[in-house]
Amino acid sequence: MSTPDAFAVRQACLQRAIVAPGDAALRAQAVQFLHTSANLGGDARLAIYQRSYRARLLEAFHAMFPALLHAIGADALDTFALDFLSRHRPKHASVGRIADGFAAYLDATRPPQSADAAAGWEDFVTDLTRLEHALLEISDARGLEGEPPPKRDVRALSDDDLLRARPVPAPCLRLLACRFPVHRYWHAVRAGETPAQPDPAPCRLALTRVEYRLSTRELAPVQWELLARCDGGTSVRAQLDAVAALGLRPTADLALARIWLGNFITQGLLRSC
Repeated sequence: MSTPDAFAVRQACLQRAIVAPGDAALRAQAVQFLHTSANLGGDARLAIYQRSYRARLLEAFHAMFPALLHAIGADALDTFALDFLSRHRPKHASVGRIADGFAAYLDATRPPQSADAAAGWEDFVTDLTRLEHALLEISDARGLEGEPPPKRDVRALSDDDLLRARPVPAPCLRLLACRFPVHRYWHAVRAGETPAQPDPAPCRLALTRVEYRLSTRELAPVQWELLARCDGGTSVRAQLDAVAALGLRPTADLALARIWLGNFITQGLLRSC
């Protein structure tokens, strides 16, 4: 085995032992590759790497979920994060991806709840986590910065042209249906306030990035449903028919759709119409 290959094998072995501190076999294998001294043996040196790795991951969770950190405290967040990571070891090269699936984990491990129970603390925590993770995705996603404005003005289109239009979402658009107004809580924490957990109130959120600034918008259910159908392939006519079948109020007619779609473009939710 060549020297570079041998080094790669040892490096991989040490990495596996660092991310899996409870694996005795990996630990025994890895310590063979660590220098020892009279004061510090291989096990102790490996433990330093393991503690540093764990601390770095927890720092990342604190940075990625500041509102969740405020809501449940560092001890609870660390407990949840470490249990999540023990079940879902990081596989992506970017530390920013270590929390992929964290909201789903919290939802799957929550205590049982009766079907008719009101939304409670667990729902708030899960919704808040989903919001902050979506905002992380938006921060890294391609946005509309630097793109020219849409060639067509929605408000100037004829009725027939508007009905044939196929609105295209912004690539950084994310839609969330929440049981709590967690966006207001997130904004308050970001502003340095100390908000209390809000009362449950279903809300529909459209999240995007405008000129490199994160944006959260609460929409009426009918507006949110219309925006959710703006996929670049579905015509406005088909969108209106689908939304009308939901029986929401106000009824989404062409006049309202013209206003809403124009607003969606102005607000950075749509790329074009």
